[in-house]
This record gives sequence, C-alpha cells and structure tokens, in this order.
Amino acid sequence: LYGALGFTPPRFAHLPMILGSDGKKLSKREGARSLTWYRRRGFLPSAIVNYLSLLGWSTSDSQQVFDSTGELIEKFSLERVGKTAATFDMKKLEWMNGQHIRKLPVPQLRETLLPYMKRAGLPAEGADPAWLDEVIALAQQRLPTLSRIGEVIDFFFVEEVVFDPAAVEKVFKKEGASRVLKQARDRLSGLEDFSPAGVEKACRDLIAELGIKGGQLTHPVRVAVTGKTMGPGLFELVSVLGKDQVLRRIDQALEMLPQ
Repeated sequence: LYGALGFTPPRFAHLPMILGSDGKKLSKREGARSLTWYRRRGFLPSAIVNYLSLLGWSTSDSQQVFDSTGELIEKFSLERVGKTAATFDMKKLEWMNGQHIRKLPVPQLRETLLPYMKRAGLPAEGADPAWLDEVIALAQQRLPTLSRIGEVIDFFFVEEVVFDPAAVEKVFKKEGASRVLKQARDRLSGLEDFSPAGVEKACRDLIAELGIKGGQLTHPVRVAVTGKTMGPGLFELVSVLGKDQVLRRIDQALEMLPQ
C-alpha cells in the first residue's frame, strides 16, 4: 500500500508479546479488559501509560515511576526494547497506580475521588473541603486504586461505627482492653491540644505511666473509633475526627465490652 501510494515505508519495530502472570496469552482474567474497566476501578491515566511503557522496555537504571509522558519520551530508546515476552502483573500495576496517586496535590485528588466516593455511598459532596482534604491526605498513602477509597475512609462518614467481628475478637477480647480503653478515653477527654502531635504525646505518656506496650493502647483505640485494625495513622485520624466524635465512639465501644 505504501508503494502503491508513492510513499516511503517507515521503519517498523515490534514490542515483545505480553503474557499473563500464568505465562499464557493475555486473557480478560489476566488484564486484557476494556479501558472502561480500568477507569471504573480507579486507575489513573498516567499510571496506565507508565506501566504499559515498561512492558517490553526499560531504562538502563531500571526506573519504575515516571513523572510525565515527556520524561518517558525523553528516556525511550529502541535499543532498550527487549526480545523476550513481557508479563502483565496486576499487582504491580496497582502498586504503580498508588505511586501516581501519592504524587497528586490533595485538592486535585479530592476532585478526582468525588465520583468514586459517591459510588461508595460516602456523602462527600456536602462536606467541608478543608476537612475533606485532611481525610483524603490520610487515605492518599494507602490507596492502590481510587475505587478503594470507601474501605479506607468510610468510618469518617458514619454515625455509628460498624465493628469488624475479627477486630473485636482480636483486640477487644484481650484481657485488660476495656480498662486501658477507658483510661485512654479519660486522658483524651482532658486534652486541649487535639493535634496529631498532642494526641500522640498524650497516648505515649499514658502508655509509659501504665507500663504497657504501645499496641495495648493504640489497638483498642483504633478499633473503637474506626471499627478496624488497619487504616491511616492513628494519631492523625483521631485528630481529624475531632474530640467529641472520638469520645462518643469510645463510649460506644465501652458499652459493648465486658467491664
């Protein structure tokens, strides 16, 4: 066709084949899905471009995360294109997506997250933007994809904490959990500086006074205020929740604990 039209054919170069993690031809189960699928699950365009660029090509220093398409173009060379088949790894794509999420300014991330928060049933649109930015900043370090936002920050938007049964079994049923939680509640109730640094100092001072390990206090407090054993930094999230909310949630937890 090029010859018939009087054009000089370009030089062609081929990337190696892309295989699934099972070593077979890429399938829908392994990643060959539509662009809509990736968008709905909260993969950023920059992360997709970054990841696809590294399937069959690499830099001399094995750089993984690129700040822009321009940087990719600048560093690309045909000599670094491999000949062996590349492997599509969804876990690595999620990791890379998380790296790109962390690079976003918080206000931009907030606007990007709003549709995903709405889909997760979180009433974020009516929330104070400044407070919401604090919440999102806490979640930013833990998000692999935007669609996971609900499971990371849902406890900020509930009136009554929903306790994970496994968390209750693991933390609340330990001997002394109720006593330590009550003492933490008393210490926090008298705290004037409810900043992350102020909350941390109060908790660490109490831990030292009681002669206990840090987790014996921080774990019950975390489960009491979030219902979970994992999540953003405890002292930061306690500060963002605010004293009234934190005390109310600890009281709720104490009511269900054996005294």
